[in-house]
Amino acid sequence: MELKRTVIGTAIVAAGVLGGWWLSFQPVPSVQAGVQQRCIDMEHRVLGAAFVRLPEGVTLEDLEEMSVAFCACVARQAEKQLTQQDLAAIIRNQSTREVDGKLAAVYQQCSLRTH
Repeated sequence: MELKRTVIGTAIVAAGVLGGWWLSFQPVPSVQAGVQQRCIDMEHRVLGAAFVRLPEGVTLEDLEEMSVAFCACVARQAEKQLTQQDLAAIIRNQSTREVDGKLAAVYQQCSLRTH
């Protein structure tokens, strides 16, 4: 019985070490790319949840380009105006109301610039 516990414990530790080693070699996205991707995901959720009537002559591809430009602005401004801790919390979806308020101000700035 003791041998069985030792083997299982060793296997669990080995799996944890190998998993950690494997994760250490995975590419880490930049903070700006992480914020931009979160913004794009939110834009897609909003568009998917609401019926959006496109202006005449605007295609879904045009709308996607506008979303990418808007989110690029959000990412740039967020990196300039927020702390690294705030940005990490945003990327991990662990932000507080205070951080969300700062991010909302950034969204407002970019909305005025890109629309």
